[in-house]
Formats: sequence, C-alpha cells, structure tokens
Amino acid sequence: MAQENSARNSREHTKILVEGALCLALSIVLSKFNLFVMPQGGAVDCSLLPVMLFSYRHGVKWGLGAGALSGILRMFFGGYVYNPIQALLDYPLAFACTGLCAIAPKILGFVLAFVCHAFFSIL
Repeated sequence: MAQENSARNSREHTKILVEGALCLALSIVLSKFNLFVMPQGGAVDCSLLPVMLFSYRHGVKWGLGAGALSGILRMFFGGYVYNPIQALLDYPLAFACTGLCAIAPKILGFVLAFVCHAFFSIL
C-alpha cells in the first residue's frame, strides 16, 4: 500500500515537473516577442503568463521555484547585469514573485504577482 502511494506521488511530481519545464520553455520563447519597447530600455512581453498559470495550478511552492528558474534562464538568455545585487533583484527574485499568484484568489493573485514583480524590477 505504501509503495502504491509512493509510486502515485512520484508520477504526480513527474507530471508537475514536465508541465513546469514546458511553461519555462514557453516563457523563454514569449520573452523574444515584445509587445512594445521602451525608449530608455526595457520591453513589455507576455513571458510572465505561463509561469503565473503554472503557479496558480500547482501552488506557491512550485510557482516560486519555477519563477526563480525562469528568472535565471532569462538572465542567461540575454540579461543585462552590471552588479551582483542587481542580478539577484532583477532576475531570480523578481521572477520568483510570479509564484505568489497562488496566494490570493483569481485576478487578485495575478495582480499581486505582477505588482511584486514590478517592485523588484524597479528597485
């Protein structure tokens, strides 16, 4: 009985990891298509949406991990780093905030995650 529960739990974790990897890949692809570019630098894109949806489906723990990993991948695939503190605030911490989507219900969670992401990006 214990082995059966362990196998089921293992299958669930594998499904969540695969879905997370797909959301991260989609996030990286969407980051290459900008909706518009700001004059002083920066751009607006839809790359946060897959990670936010993943967080909403699987909870804060999985969402924070996927968000932080998304930030690290974005930093490797074309991030601008001038200072180690800036690298930490702009990428892993800011994108980990997208995992906060699961804290509040429905639209409020998405707004909270976006505001937290913007706070760390501007800070």
